[in-house]
Amino acid sequence: MAPTGRGVWMAPTGRGAVAVLVAPAAADTRKAQAATATTREAQAAAATTREAQAAVATTQEAQAAAATTREAQAAAATTREAQAAAVALTEASALAEALAAASTLAEALAASALAEALAATLALAEALAATSALAEALAAASALALTEALVAASARATLAVAALAVAALAVAALAVAALEDLAALDGLAALDGLAAQDGLVALDGLAALDGLAALDGLAALEGLAALEGLAALEGLAALEGLAVLEGLAALEGMAALELAFQEQEQTLNRKPSCDLAGWERPSCELALDNGSQAP
Repeated sequence: MAPTGRGVWMAPTGRGAVAVLVAPAAADTRKAQAATATTREAQAAAATTREAQAAVATTQEAQAAAATTREAQAAAATTREAQAAAVALTEASALAEALAAASTLAEALAASALAEALAATLALAEALAATSALAEALAAASALALTEALVAASARATLAVAALAVAALAVAALAVAALEDLAALDGLAALDGLAAQDGLVALDGLAALDGLAALDGLAALEGLAALEGLAALEGLAALEGLAVLEGLAALEGMAALELAFQEQEQTLNRKPSCDLAGWERPSCELALDNGSQAP
C-alpha cells in the first residue's frame, strides 16, 4: 500500500485491482466536527451573554422598583407627617376656642357679681335713707334721747355702708386681677402652642434630612413630642383648675358679703319695742308717763 500524495492510499487486492482508501478524509471530518463544536460553544457563549444581559436588565428593573418603593414610602411618611400636623393644628384651635369661652364666662361672672354687689349697696343705701326718715319722724314725736340713739345708729349704718362699698371695690379689684391672670394664662397657652408648632416644624426638617433610614428615630421623636405636648396640656389644665378655684373663692367671698349685707339690713329693719306703732300700747304710754325714756 502506497500513498498517492492526495490523501488517498492505494492497496493491491491480489487480483491486479487496487483498493482506494480514503483514510485521510477522517481527519477532515474531525476538523469539521471540531469547528462545529467550536460554533456550538460560541453559540452557547452568546446565549450565556444574552442571559447575563437579561439578568442585568432584571437587576436594573429590580433596582428601579426598589427606588420607586422608597419614594412611595417617603411619600407615605410625608402624608403621615402632614396628617399629624393637621391634627395638632386642630387641637390647638380647639384649645384656643375653649380658652376664649372660659375667658368670656369669667368676664360675664365678674360683671354679674359686680352688678349684684352694686345693687345690694343701692338697696342698703335706700334702707338707710328710709331709716333716716324714720329717725326724723321719731325725733319729732319722741324724746331727745331716742333721737340721739337713732342718729348714732344711722351713723354706724353709714360707716357700715362705707365699709361694704370698700369691700365691693375690693371684690371688683379681685375680679379684674382674676381676668388679668386669665389673660396671662391665655398668652401662655398661645406661646406653648407656638412652641409646639415650632418643634413640629423642626421634627419635619429632621425627617426630611434623615430620609427613610431615620423613620424609626422620627417615630421616637414624635412620641417624645407627644409626651411633651401631653405634659404641657396637663400643666395648662392645672393652671385652669387653679383659676377656677380662685374664681370660686372670689364667688364665696361675694356670697359672704351678700350674707353680711342681708344681716345688716335685717338689723337696721328691726323695730324697737316702742316704735311709732308701739306708742299706742299701754306699756309704752305708762313708761312715758312715769318719765322714763323709751328703749
